[in-house]
Amino acid sequence: MRTKLLVKEFSVEQVDNVLDVLAHEGLQNDQRFAESYIRFRSRRGFGLRRLLQELERRGVSASIAHQAAADSDVDFYQVAEAACKKKFSRKAATILEKSKQVRFMQYRGFYSEEVDQAISMLSDDENI
Repeated sequence: MRTKLLVKEFSVEQVDNVLDVLAHEGLQNDQRFAESYIRFRSRRGFGLRRLLQELERRGVSASIAHQAAADSDVDFYQVAEAACKKKFSRKAATILEKSKQVRFMQYRGFYSEEVDQAISMLSDDENI
């Protein structure tokens, strides 16, 4: 929020004062934002690694982002499985196909354990 206000050419002093007031009144809370962001983006099929990076880019401290992730009830193994099934209909037949699947899942921000489990849950049969 600070960056957006500074881009609109408000003075640093004005921005800091407004943010202090909002935080004091409980209207701006990084913890609440991080929890909401993790829930929202995980429903879109993104993994925790990517979400933590996105939160840090948005100015949320790493400690707050990690705490929000720990407090969330999101099962990233299930999120990974759903994202993998949505993108790929079956297990890879070749090494090239498997590497494509793995790269996609890593790009989405899933850890290797989540990727391995999600890919292993894909069907062997092409017709399913």
